[in-house]
Amino acid sequence: MEHVEKPKKTPVVKPPKPPKPPKLTEAEKKSQAIMTEWRNATAEVPEDDYKPYIINGVFNEDDLISHPAFGKGKVVQITGIGKMEVLFADGVRRLIFNRRT
Repeated sequence: MEHVEKPKKTPVVKPPKPPKPPKLTEAEKKSQAIMTEWRNATAEVPEDDYKPYIINGVFNEDDLISHPAFGKGKVVQITGIGKMEVLFADGVRRLIFNRRT
């Protein structure tokens, strides 16, 4: 009986795995969540829908405002008489309103 050599198997070369994205810190996760919420709140909203922020203005929850320093935002909560929390691209800020000048 003749001895037949089996063909050698060519080793399978697997492509390298892509590097894993770095794990986010809690602060980074919170920042991303704020940015996503802000984008959703302000997406495709016409400029005319934003009320200009003025200290003696009157605002309600869910109002969209345009602040001269912080940009576009959404009133997320009225926290007290003349105080509100506004979601801006860089986070939530507390502003005052309805003040006599």
